[in-house]
Amino acid sequence: MGVVWIVGGDHRQAYLTASLKRRGWPVMHSVTMTDVDFYSQITSLILPFPATRDGIYVTNALGDSKAFPFAGLLSKLPNGVRLFGGAIPATWKEMAEKRGFSCLDYGTDALQWKNACPSAEGAIRLCMEALPVTLFGTEMGVLGFGRIGRLLTEKLTALGSKITVFARREESRVQALLAGAISKTLDDLCRISPDMRMLFCTVPQRILTSNILRIVPKTCILMELSSAPGSFDPDEAKKLGLSVISAPGIPGKFYPESAGELLAQTIAELSG
Repeated sequence: MGVVWIVGGDHRQAYLTASLKRRGWPVMHSVTMTDVDFYSQITSLILPFPATRDGIYVTNALGDSKAFPFAGLLSKLPNGVRLFGGAIPATWKEMAEKRGFSCLDYGTDALQWKNACPSAEGAIRLCMEALPVTLFGTEMGVLGFGRIGRLLTEKLTALGSKITVFARREESRVQALLAGAISKTLDDLCRISPDMRMLFCTVPQRILTSNILRIVPKTCILMELSSAPGSFDPDEAKKLGLSVISAPGIPGKFYPESAGELLAQTIAELSG
């Protein structure tokens, strides 16, 4: 096996590197693009999860966000490199495949379910730091009932919080009821409780419109957990006097060892 090059990412990549080395992989991790003589030796390239946030540059939270333009990265590597990445854009896959790269997206459904656990725990950690009240007995909302929304609901109800889930699908609303939450439709957001202290937003769609934001009580904190474009416009929310917590990349920020090991397990399984 030639050099396995891990580029960009966050603190998860350090633990990913260590875990793959324990498996006998010849791994190198970089957060800067430099002209070195090992490019010709690279047989595998591992991008972070998500691989990119803007479709141009590889995600790189530990260094210059523009350190790794994907097109420039490909131009330095020999044909036939095996490319791993999480949520690789279709345009990047097409670009790589034209160079003879094989693309393996490790952002599997199983990994995302596993990743939802540190995301939910980290969100609760941020919530506890932000609120001046206990979780027990406090009214909070969860917008969306996907992986993270479901785990948040289960964990928060177990801690004694009064959770209201706002979900589009009837099936999700029924599952929220079975998890011990109050279940409402998205239309019910215009009648949000004045006692709600935190609203966890997990839907990557601008559900919280200007009209809804004006109704949200000023004592309610909005926590953005979804990917772009997010559930609401944070600048607009702040102008309306609302407190906002932006919480991207929780696994890498709070639990990099656990998250890095999950990545290593998934990539090792994909590699065969």
